[in-house]
Amino acid sequence: MLIFNVQRPEIKGSSTEIALLKFTDKCGIDYEKIREQSQVVHRFPFNSSRKRMSVIIKTADGRLRLMVKGAAELVLDSCSQIHFFSNEISQMDSTNKDKCVTAMETMAKEALRTLVLAYKDLSGSESIHFSL
Repeated sequence: MLIFNVQRPEIKGSSTEIALLKFTDKCGIDYEKIREQSQVVHRFPFNSSRKRMSVIIKTADGRLRLMVKGAAELVLDSCSQIHFFSNEISQMDSTNKDKCVTAMETMAKEALRTLVLAYKDLSGSESIHFSL
């Protein structure tokens, strides 16, 4: 009887991208499956003035979703809701924002880099500007 140990090949890329892929693994998210089921509609590449990158994808069920990854303090300011690991979605009120800022400050004191991942489901009628 042969037993094969199939592991994900070594992940290559920037340290940020590698950290995000490891994060999806820890969350039990099948990144490859989601990637196969989603179609990139438009990319807004990272640049130093925006301090974020954005992408619009078409999901498996045909919805459009704007996804943003970037500097925590900038992306957080544009969030109106917060999505918890429990799948609960709440308003980004001052209490929730303060909790996020406190967590970011704690990590920064430990010389850790922080990012905010954000998304917004789109209706398709929005006017999307490069400043996203």
